[in-house]
Amino acid sequence: MKTKKSIQIKSVPYFPKTVRAIGAIFCLFGLAMLWTLPVIGLLFIFITTVLYTTHYGFEISTGPNSFREYVWILGFKEGKRTPFKAIEFLFIQSGTFTFLTYVLREKSLPAFEAYIKFEGRNEVHFITDTSKVKLINRMEPSAKFLNVPILDYTEGNPATVFEP
Repeated sequence: MKTKKSIQIKSVPYFPKTVRAIGAIFCLFGLAMLWTLPVIGLLFIFITTVLYTTHYGFEISTGPNSFREYVWILGFKEGKRTPFKAIEFLFIQSGTFTFLTYVLREKSLPAFEAYIKFEGRNEVHFITDTSKVKLINRMEPSAKFLNVPILDYTEGNPATVFEP
């Protein structure tokens, strides 16, 4: 049986909501133009596809031990691999999630941030969510794959929320 050697986590969209809203308008123009100017219509649809699918991601590989934060664009991942010795645990901290609204104003919400603690180095952020339960559910496959616990630091002292 072949064992899985890496795990990938899709984190957040690369483009803010306002840009993706413009992408929806581009899609409508593209669909309308398909019958009159098909090349221009396909170009608008292509731009929409790029706007809606480009996202940040995080990949951890166990053979050899390395990770990378990347930007995913049409199937290509752009990001540098960094080696690590071992992973001690995953953990959650309180934070804020700031985003751009459709009217181009920044809005901040309380959120929870997931980090990976590497042996011999600092932690690396890899997921943010506004719901702690959803964040833990998104972290569990990674914790199982890496065979490490998930600790919750949101109340101050660490509490184990998942043990492999």
